[in-house]
Amino acid sequence: MATTSSTITTDYVDLLLSADGDLVLTDGDLTLVTDTGNSLTQRLRLRFNIWKTEWIYNVSFGMPFFQYIGKGLNKSALDAEFKRQILLESDVETILSFTSIVDRNTRSYACGFEVQTSEGTVEALAYYLNDSFEYSVPDINIGTCRIVNDTIIFANKLYKLINFDMKRFGSSTWITDTTYTDGYGVSGYGEEYGN
Repeated sequence: MATTSSTITTDYVDLLLSADGDLVLTDGDLTLVTDTGNSLTQRLRLRFNIWKTEWIYNVSFGMPFFQYIGKGLNKSALDAEFKRQILLESDVETILSFTSIVDRNTRSYACGFEVQTSEGTVEALAYYLNDSFEYSVPDINIGTCRIVNDTIIFANKLYKLINFDMKRFGSSTWITDTTYTDGYGVSGYGEEYGN
């Protein structure tokens, strides 16, 4: 049974998440958020960390990061989008202050803001966005993968089989719909091209 208190005035009932996004358990039970400030902080953190179209249950939820990837960090556009996302939360009455920093060397963006909630409290929040990815490093005890001559020969044979020797259609191919010939002819051998 989840534990909660009656001090929350928001319309949302949220499961409490830790700072790293894991569910918080109290004595083996799920814990509910007990105040509007934490609920709002959690919802904003989720909103900022979910990419728009990523969440199958609501593809319009989240930050539209695809609009900004590969186009450089446009500070004013990111500021406007973060402010828009903040104001989408029903518990936010107004944004009292908003500051942001762009570091073009590290390709990062950080913003800090204060909002006034529907209960009249002020919540100070911050978000950090960077364009880096850390690859996991295997343990030292893991053996190194070696490609030997037999592996290369097998890979070349498999490539030839898939790309040249397999019929386009029939029982020995992954394409079973004969209506899609794409110029390879009914037999699937590409007789239009003299193959």
